[in-house]
Amino acid sequence: MRIGQLSLQLKLLLVIALATGGMLAVLILVAVTALTENTRRSLQEQLSVAQSMASQMDQLLAFSLKTVEVNGQRPSAEGETTPQAMRRSLQRVRQELPVYPWYIAFLDAEGKVVDSSPFLPELVGQDRSSLKEVGQALKQGVSSLSGLYPDVQGERAFYFVAPVYGPEGKVTGSLLAAVAPQKSNLMEFLPRLSLGATGYVDMVDSQGIILTSSRSERIYQHSDHGERLTDIIRTKGSTVGGCHRCHTPLGEGREREVLAFASFPRFPWGIAIRQDEGEVFAPVRRLERTLALLGALGLGIALTATWIGGRRVIEPLRRLTSASTGLARGDLETPVPVVGESEVRLLSEALERMRRELQASLAQTRRHEEQLVDLSRRRGKETAALVKASASLVAAQDETET
Repeated sequence: MRIGQLSLQLKLLLVIALATGGMLAVLILVAVTALTENTRRSLQEQLSVAQSMASQMDQLLAFSLKTVEVNGQRPSAEGETTPQAMRRSLQRVRQELPVYPWYIAFLDAEGKVVDSSPFLPELVGQDRSSLKEVGQALKQGVSSLSGLYPDVQGERAFYFVAPVYGPEGKVTGSLLAAVAPQKSNLMEFLPRLSLGATGYVDMVDSQGIILTSSRSERIYQHSDHGERLTDIIRTKGSTVGGCHRCHTPLGEGREREVLAFASFPRFPWGIAIRQDEGEVFAPVRRLERTLALLGALGLGIALTATWIGGRRVIEPLRRLTSASTGLARGDLETPVPVVGESEVRLLSEALERMRRELQASLAQTRRHEEQLVDLSRRRGKETAALVKASASLVAAQDETET
């Protein structure tokens, strides 16, 4: 069916629907732009929090390493290298370290444990020279932070390692502060975040192993995005975006999460903030649903109003069309209904005046016709009388002549 064949009401509905659809399209474009910006802002907020936490933890680790390093230099500066002086140094490190250590050990020039605080008999005599960080301290005089290593008592720990200098300024050993993540207070230094019911924070080392987490059951596990996070740590980068969380042990499939990850500025670790995607974008999703509902409601109201308004205009026009059709057939007796408002009402009043004027004109024409017929009849009678009288006179004249 062509548009020209549609009724006026349908045409009005089509025009209003197109106009409303155009306005809704503009509003949807604006809304989508706003939603995209809100999504970007939500992700950026997650990343900013991760970067802030990474910076704070990096400063904490740097301060802790500096504390061990300074205490490793004190025996030399004070001229005391006796076992008693080293014992005091070990105790001092335990007291000054902000990160709660599992133990502090003194290693000799060969990397063997000489003493520890608290004293752990199984440590004494252990050779730690194979640890890269111990080798760097003994051979290069470099302080460093290690990754996670297996330790005594079936525990795992990372180490702050610093060289110890003798009276002549030469390295005579090293201090090793062992921190067992499950026994430490690392999580206490992270800001308290409101991450909802699904959010949690992981601190990951360069091997993708979770050193500590707001979910204690995740400590020492390999992150399910370990390789990706390792690459980011290597480049000192950061990232934020959607990812899948795998539940292979339970076979529950994969769930969408938002992962914000930031590397430490100095140390090869990073902070990962993870939260269910639905929870992160819940405000955005609510806004999407609200806009969709308002758009559908607006379109429905516009079409309903157009339909009702169209009926108020079209119905009077239909009655006027019927009345004008009657006029065209010569029905001047049926009054034209005065209907509608404004222009439609004026039109109906004009048609009614026209009907009355046509009716009056037709009545006058009929009266003239009747008068003409009556006059014609009278003239016929008069003519017949004249003809009869003329015939009588002719007959009388003939008789007289004979």
